[in-house]
Formats: sequence, C-alpha cells, structure tokens
Amino acid sequence: MKNHTSVSIKLRRLLKDQRGAGMTEYIILVGVIAILALAAFELFGGSVRDKIETQSGTVDTIVDERGESAP
Repeated sequence: MKNHTSVSIKLRRLLKDQRGAGMTEYIILVGVIAILALAAFELFGGSVRDKIETQSGTVDTIVDERGESAP
C-alpha cells in the first residue's frame, strides 16, 4: 500500500508542476506565428511582388526621363 501512496503523491506533484509551461507556450506561439507568416506569404506574395515590380518600372521611367543613368 505504501508504494501505491508514493506513486499517487508523485503523480499529483507532477500534474501540479508548472515549471517549463511558459517555455512550452512560447514555443507554440512562435510556431503559430511562423505558420501564419507562411500562409500570408502564400496568399499575398504574388501581389506584393507585382507591386514592387510596378514601382521599379516607375522609378526606371523617372530616371530615363531625367536622362540620368540607372545604377
């Protein structure tokens, strides 16, 4: 009976132990943020790339109109 009581006490202590819980929550949060970032990149990546290319073309046109050489 003593062995059963000892195991029961150890099990209760283990279940109440909160050490490491903060780190686990932080790791889960970082993982969720990474997944959301990847999803956003997949969803908006083409649009962002198109906008950057459009702006690049606009800058090239302005530089050409001024007669300056592009870097």
